[in-house]
Amino acid sequence: MTPIPDPRIVSLGESIVDLIGQADADRGGRTAYHAHPGGSPLNAAVAAARLDTPTAILTRFSEDAFGAQLRDHLGAAGVDLRLAESGPEPTSLAVVTVDAEGRATYGFYRAETADVSYDPRPRPALPPSVAIGNVTVSLLREPSRTAFHDIVRASGRAGSGAVTWVLDPNARPALWSGPDAFGRELATWVPLIDVLKVSDEDLDYLGGDEATMAAAWLAAGIAAVVVTAGEDGARLYRPDRAPLSVPGRRVEVVDTVGAGDTFTAGLTTGLVAGPHPRELDDAAWTALLRRAVVASSLTCTRAGADPPTAAELAAVLDR
Repeated sequence: MTPIPDPRIVSLGESIVDLIGQADADRGGRTAYHAHPGGSPLNAAVAAARLDTPTAILTRFSEDAFGAQLRDHLGAAGVDLRLAESGPEPTSLAVVTVDAEGRATYGFYRAETADVSYDPRPRPALPPSVAIGNVTVSLLREPSRTAFHDIVRASGRAGSGAVTWVLDPNARPALWSGPDAFGRELATWVPLIDVLKVSDEDLDYLGGDEATMAAAWLAAGIAAVVVTAGEDGARLYRPDRAPLSVPGRRVEVVDTVGAGDTFTAGLTTGLVAGPHPRELDDAAWTALLRRAVVASSLTCTRAGADPPTAAELAAVLDR
């Protein structure tokens, strides 16, 4: 058996099955739901592994049929499952509705599910090979929320400093009482992380001015704030530097499921071999953001969270 390489990236957070609704002609146009592996950390882990970077996931899977589907999906992509737990609780579900423009909205079933129940004692130490971590916060609920918070704190700039953390808020309004509650939760993570990747939809939900919010996050010690804007590309904010932007890539969109997570994977796999994000110059950031934009655009051309391989990404970047 080929030995599993030590992970360079670790993805923390929820593991979910997306039930994606599609009109079924054989049923008179009524909606039929198809199960796809999902959850932002899971999608980002698969995307990073497909980009040929050894990647592990830290979560808790159900022992039910959906949990087996998630494990099989991750295993097929080459994601390291040795840090993950299993338990008897059911798998979390997201019911996904895709509009005519391919934009997805979500409803969730997460009461007492496996990933929500993640609460190891003592908290696990990440392998020393891990250089980059990514975490999302919108779907975290206790006790998993505190468990992941503790792990990020211990391994990132608030603790050992060994891991560079990328955080994607991944706002899901259906799970929050309002933007103020979501903003307060996000504020507890900002002192722990190095790069904050937010979408224009996240910013719309928070309700503030982009530049003003970015300045506040940078003042809290973050090295970089990356704003994704769909077909308009991405923008970068850094301390004491002018904003930087890269254009989007127009494609025929099937849906946007997993696009943001693939962007995150483009970032993390690009950062893993380089210096700390604070030390990257404009040219390095431009190349990194273009890589992430192209990877994300390729995901939009196919149904569900189906990120590109390293060869598929290189074929576009080398044109």
